[in-house]
Amino acid sequence: MIFRVYGDNIIECIRVIDLIKTNTIAKVNLELSFLSASSVVAKGTIDGKATEIVLVPGFDKSTKQRWKENILDSLKDNGGLLDETPDAFISRVSETDKESFICTIEFCSALQAGNQAWQRSGRAYSVGKTIIPYFYIIEYTKYELDSKTRERKTLRDPNAIVPFSYLPYSKNINNPVFQTFFQSEEFDEKDDHFKGTDFSQIFSSETVANYIVALMLRLDTTAFEKELMAKTKNMVRFLSLDESNNKLTKSDIDEFDLDNFLESLEELTSFNASKKIAKKSVTGNIFELNDLFKKYSKGIFSQDLPFGVIPKEKIAPFVNELKAIYTVDDSFENLLKKQSNIIFTLIKGFKPRGDDNRSDRGILRS
Repeated sequence: MIFRVYGDNIIECIRVIDLIKTNTIAKVNLELSFLSASSVVAKGTIDGKATEIVLVPGFDKSTKQRWKENILDSLKDNGGLLDETPDAFISRVSETDKESFICTIEFCSALQAGNQAWQRSGRAYSVGKTIIPYFYIIEYTKYELDSKTRERKTLRDPNAIVPFSYLPYSKNINNPVFQTFFQSEEFDEKDDHFKGTDFSQIFSSETVANYIVALMLRLDTTAFEKELMAKTKNMVRFLSLDESNNKLTKSDIDEFDLDNFLESLEELTSFNASKKIAKKSVTGNIFELNDLFKKYSKGIFSQDLPFGVIPKEKIAPFVNELKAIYTVDDSFENLLKKQSNIIFTLIKGFKPRGDDNRSDRGILRS
C-alpha cells in the first residue's frame, strides 16, 4: 500500500505519522534521518500489509506551482467553496499513480477563546462540501498567560455551540466533519474546573488514529464515527454546565434532535438573541435593528451570540417592523415570508480606512 501525506510543512507531515503510529497495528517509521529533503518516506506495515507513506511538505500557496499538480485544486474540483486549506491531506496512491484523498486534518494548539474558537469553521465547512472526512484536532486545554510574567491567569473555554456546530453539519451533509479534543501537556485533571467530568470520554486521540487507519485499510468506519459523535457531545455537555438563564444547559442539549435542529432549538430556547454592541462601532440604524432582532428572535445556545432564529410565525411582524427602519423591496419581503425559519446574524464589516481588513473586526453598518 502506498500513501502520501501532504502537509503545510514537514512538522505537520510528521504529526500525521505520529498519530497513525498510535494505532497498534500501524508499525511505520521514518526512513531518512534528515528532514530538509523535499520528500521523506515512512515505511513499515499496517495490519501486516507492507506500507509506504511519502511525506510531501509545503503547499507553496503563493504560486501553487511547487508540485506537478496543484493538490489544492482537488478541493475546489470536489465542491470546496473557500480558498482555505487544512494542515494535512492523506491520499491513497493506486498502481497507476492515481491519487484519491481519504481524509484531511487540521491541528490547533491555540487557546480556544474569542475569534480563535471560530477560525477553522469556514475551513471545516468548505472541506466538508468535498465529502472528504475532516478532523479538526484541538489540544485541550490552554491557559491565558500574563503578558509579562507568562504565568497562568485563567482557563478559557469556547462557547458550547462551537463543537456542537460540527454535529448537525456532519449529519446534514452526510460526511464526517469532526472537532476532536486531544489531551494537551497543560491539562491538569486536578484543576477544580474539571471536577465531575470524565475526560476519558472526551479525549479522542486513540479514536481518531483508529478511524484514519481504518480509512487507509478501506474498513468500515461507522463505529468510530459514532464514538467521535459521542465524545463531541460529552464536550458540549461539559461546556454547558453553567446553569444560566441566558444559555442552553446540559439538560437542554441532551434533548436536541440533530435531524431537526431548528425545531429543537425553538422548543428548548427560553431567551432571545441580544448582540452586545459598542457605540463606537455603529453607523446607521443598527441599534434599532438589534432591538427588533431581540424582540422576535430565539437565541442559539447563548443570548449574547450575534445570531438567532426568527420562527416562521414571527416572520411577518418582523418584516413589517423592518420596513419602518429600512427600504425592503417586494421580492426580498416575499422571500423572507416564504421561509420556515430565518437565521439572523449581525456581522461587522471592514474598517473604512483599511486599518484592519479582517472580517467581523470593523463597523456594524446599516
